[in-house]
Amino acid sequence: MITNGTEIMFSIIGSNESGKSHYIATLIAQLYSQAHRFNWSCCASDDTTMELYDSRFRKRLYEDRIVISKTQAASVMEHHPLIYILNFDSGLPPVTLAFYDAAWENFNSQESMAQTTRYLNESSGVIFLIDPLQLPYVREKFVASGQGGETELPDLVQANARASNMFQRLINVLRSKERISRQKPQIPVALTLSKIDALRFMLTDESPLFLPSFHRRYGCFCRSDAARIDEYLRSFLMAVDRNRELLSLVKQLDNCCCFGMSALGQNPKSSGQRLRFPPRPMRVLDPFLWLLAQHDRIATVE
Repeated sequence: MITNGTEIMFSIIGSNESGKSHYIATLIAQLYSQAHRFNWSCCASDDTTMELYDSRFRKRLYEDRIVISKTQAASVMEHHPLIYILNFDSGLPPVTLAFYDAAWENFNSQESMAQTTRYLNESSGVIFLIDPLQLPYVREKFVASGQGGETELPDLVQANARASNMFQRLINVLRSKERISRQKPQIPVALTLSKIDALRFMLTDESPLFLPSFHRRYGCFCRSDAARIDEYLRSFLMAVDRNRELLSLVKQLDNCCCFGMSALGQNPKSSGQRLRFPPRPMRVLDPFLWLLAQHDRIATVE
């Protein structure tokens, strides 16, 4: 929510095993490491946030190089989000950011989603993560490429965990929140494909997903860079999502942009789930910068 022009809350939601915890971990790390480039400073708001981040995210991922375990329903983070303050050198009002790492089980029905995501009523934007390996066509091609035997693929057993079903529930909750059931929800939603490093076998090196970020080059949000990736990913989804489910859902939103990112820059192997090298994030800031731009909290260029 925006309170007195200063407070913004972004919700991070995702399909089963979409990498929400890894995304939150590396996004927060980038808020610090890229502060000089974007002319902001970041700080944790309280001791609980610092302790949660250090124990659940930083030590495990960056020191021990072990993947973060799945978030369990009713975890401590549902009751206490990670809260950070962004201060801008430009003099814009500071932004309070609250990140929730909610378990996917909380979104496997519309009733449970509405009950356990009350913070959506206060959200100024949503980042919805989808593991592309949950898309049947991509998964088949991935396994056929010979990489599937080394990677622990996401579970596809439960139909209610399908990305399109969860995305539809999110839209239904947003409609209810805005009480405009006959209109498109206007809250900005960043539909974000995670683990894009796993798509290298399908995409060329010239894919805009793998090119240097113009946002980082200019130290602000670049509209043309975001538009290019949005167009590219919509074409990608049209090619791999045979039933066009996700794209048809995107059309139900008034303000949606597609992004691709990789929190780790690698696929952890099944054995031990250890990282081969420290996280090498790819474009994790992109959807976050877009949400900031939607609220005029960051400079933009064409």
